Amino acid sequence: MSATLQKGSLDSIPLKEKALASIVKAQEGLSHLKKSEIEELCSFHNPSNVVKLVLEAVCTLFFQARPDWSSVRSLLSRHDFLSFLYDVDKDNINPEVLSIIDEILSYPSLSEEKLKLASRPTLSFYCWIKALVDYNKICHSTNKSDKFEESKSSVENHVHIFEEIIIKEGGKNHKTDKESEFEPKESFIPPLQKN
Repeated sequence: MSATLQKGSLDSIPLKEKALASIVKAQEGLSHLKKSEIEELCSFHNPSNVVKLVLEAVCTLFFQARPDWSSVRSLLSRHDFLSFLYDVDKDNINPEVLSIIDEILSYPSLSEEKLKLASRPTLSFYCWIKALVDYNKICHSTNKSDKFEESKSSVENHVHIFEEIIIKEGGKNHKTDKESEFEPKESFIPPLQKN
């Protein structure tokens, strides 16, 4: 067997499918978020480092650069914020933006233990953004390097974390009618631009 993994080769199909499953499970985790939980995150003027880093990583997708906390709060406060997340084109994320996000996610303060102690929305956002990064690493990997193996391991670990979240939630969606405005929308509204 060749040491090189060609994009689209049969060797990559099962792992790519796992990465896609990880994204789907992460989106399911996002669908369990309540409007009040996101409003609480918006209310933080000085959040914990874990919350700040995770939300900076998520919002980097929309600002195309690492945002400051006030910009993060502004984006979070939009009624269609989760729609933005559902509408991200996972196959066309700027590699430079992915690099910034990956750098943010590599901070030691984002350990699995600290994430599990953080708020449920923070963990859900982390799992979603990490799933996107891992998916892109796998899809754009040209060989079975350490980064590829790290992404493979991460995808498998996050599928397990999502299953734990869903088991804790009892597989139920806890949204109320008032919170249904966070449902995915059919059309994508262009993200806010940082001034």
